[in-house]
Amino acid sequence: MKKRKEEGLTLMTLAVAVIIIIIISSITIKTGIDTVKASQFMSFQSELKLVQSKVNEITLQYQRENKTLGWELKEEEIEILNTEEVNTILEQKASDKRTTAEELKNGFHFCSKEYIGEELGLNDLQRNYLINLENTIVVALEKFEFEGKNYYMLEQIESSEYNVSYNNQIKPEGTFNTTVTHVTNAYQIKIDTQHDKYVSKWEVRYKLQKEEDWKTTDNLIFNVETPGIYEIQVLHGDEVDLGTQTLTIKAGEPDENGYFTENSTINGRTESTAYNPLIPKGFKPIEDETSNLAIWGEGSEAPTREAVNSGLVIQNQDGNQYVWVPVDGVDVKLSRYTFNENRRCYYARRK
Repeated sequence: MKKRKEEGLTLMTLAVAVIIIIIISSITIKTGIDTVKASQFMSFQSELKLVQSKVNEITLQYQRENKTLGWELKEEEIEILNTEEVNTILEQKASDKRTTAEELKNGFHFCSKEYIGEELGLNDLQRNYLINLENTIVVALEKFEFEGKNYYMLEQIESSEYNVSYNNQIKPEGTFNTTVTHVTNAYQIKIDTQHDKYVSKWEVRYKLQKEEDWKTTDNLIFNVETPGIYEIQVLHGDEVDLGTQTLTIKAGEPDENGYFTENSTINGRTESTAYNPLIPKGFKPIEDETSNLAIWGEGSEAPTREAVNSGLVIQNQDGNQYVWVPVDGVDVKLSRYTFNENRRCYYARRK
């Protein structure tokens, strides 16, 4: 009777098994390291987004109060702005803003994580930042290395939820709010976007309603020189369209008592028409909503016949009242005037 062969591991089989175990262990360790690094990168992005959003929020308020953030840069901090990664982004922003990268760099201040926590209420930050408040630019002082690349800014991060490269995963709709502030020889418009993702670079298109050509900017805070009714659009390429809104900028805002601080019209245009006459500095429009007479409206279309018949009344700070009678190019001969007991011109007969 034949003996059965003894089965077992040869030295060669054992060696192969050991090699396979080592390879699998290496892959597992590398995968774990990569997962940790990716998680840290996401944390870095989240912190950048947090600081950027806060800077966007406070910029207008700080400008109104003539305040700034942080301290002047030291030489080693200036070097961060001169790195290839950061300088490339600043060059692009400078081109869009029709300025120079050096001018943008001059606007940066150093903000430590402790200072940001005390000043802006953002606690437990992991790194310090360089912030250009006027142009709402945020740069991390400490770089983050990921997959062979150094990151300092949100604008560098491609194919991430912060830069809207989602391959059609982002919702195209949203909205925005606008506010306007009078500054020296101009009107500053601030746009607050409302969208389900953070977008690092919006395109703003705007024009006076009466004009045909649109102007564009990638800054959510920008100045215009001419008052009037503006149409404003906020876009990101072909992916996101937050719609079109109108914004009325008046040449002179009324003071606390309603008197205009500059010559203006009811809707802020500097040119007047028959149904949108000039309101001189120091005057205010008077309306009588109870009788539906002398209702100015917003000046884009002719007022009601009743309002025309009663005139559009303005009053100076002494209480004297004057009447504009809109005629819209019609030759009118005024013959008889009727005043009430307050000496207000109440009716002008046309012939």
